[in-house]
Amino acid sequence: TSNSGLSIFVHDGAFIVDYNAFGDHTVIATSDALPTGEVELVARFRRDENHSGVVTLEVNGVERANGTLPKYLWVLSSVGASVGYDHGSPVSEHYQDEFAFSGALHAVEIQLLTPERSGNPAAAESESRAGMARQ
Repeated sequence: TSNSGLSIFVHDGAFIVDYNAFGDHTVIATSDALPTGEVELVARFRRDENHSGVVTLEVNGVERANGTLPKYLWVLSSVGASVGYDHGSPVSEHYQDEFAFSGALHAVEIQLLTPERSGNPAAAESESRAGMARQ
């Protein structure tokens, strides 16, 4: 929604991520136009120790853009995920309404990676509980 969320989309030939942390937008985009035809787009998100993060955008296996997320939220949205359009109000200010994707999506893969921990299960559990309490 316009309050918070993550939008990964193609607009004006660029691959774009808009990370909306309660109205504080971080936008990371490729600077060159995407190739025509079938294209593999990958957005990687990595949280760091300071509760910020790094986003890397890849086009056909080549890194094309990266940027830092100053605030990496534990819970991004309360309404769930939409694929191919925005359900409800737009997450990004770069488009209006649902902004339905008009191309062909052959696959969408979401991997939830386990963050690297100190190896101490009790510390990891404590960190997770503290993070969830802040939301």
